[in-house]
Amino acid sequence: MIRTLFLIMAVLIPSAAFLGQTQESQLTPPAKRKFKYAGKIETTYDKSKDESIVFFRLMRIKALETPKGPYEVQFSDEKLEFTSYFAHPGQKLITPHWITIGFLSATEDPQKYTDQKGTVKVDDQWINLGTMKVLSRTSYTRRGKLPLVSETRELPIPYQQFLLMANAKKIKVRLGSVEFDLDKEHLEAIRDLAAHTVP
Repeated sequence: MIRTLFLIMAVLIPSAAFLGQTQESQLTPPAKRKFKYAGKIETTYDKSKDESIVFFRLMRIKALETPKGPYEVQFSDEKLEFTSYFAHPGQKLITPHWITIGFLSATEDPQKYTDQKGTVKVDDQWINLGTMKVLSRTSYTRRGKLPLVSETRELPIPYQQFLLMANAKKIKVRLGSVEFDLDKEHLEAIRDLAAHTVP
């Protein structure tokens, strides 16, 4: 299943009125080009299921990482990573109806993610993502420290919703009580994936 890929690799449809206000150019994938980020779009094919999965690997959300001290470069144990992917039958590309966004978190304070509701601000428009599904939760005991709780969560979103994100100049995400901006590399990865949804 798609969930298996997400584990190995270690938003809801806007109202009709809102879509009606969106320019048609915003609902098309970005033109293919060399996108500027450290990763790349990858494809795997499962012959037994006759299914292809197109994705970019997990990317760190550096805005949530803080140095341990003023002269230290080491980051804290707090970690959040982001990925996105879509699946289609066979090996010949078929533009998807849904694209999944996923997060891998690691924190000493899991309460901040108890509320699985997600919201995204695409440029100046806040959109309710719905409730993300937690796929796994693991607690790591550490000597002299609080346990580190790691969770994977994901949510399939409609293709048109993903195109709104791909054409945005800026995106802010609210996940539970955690809020952060996606940086330029994240936006480039989203655009690259969107560009791969068409031949």
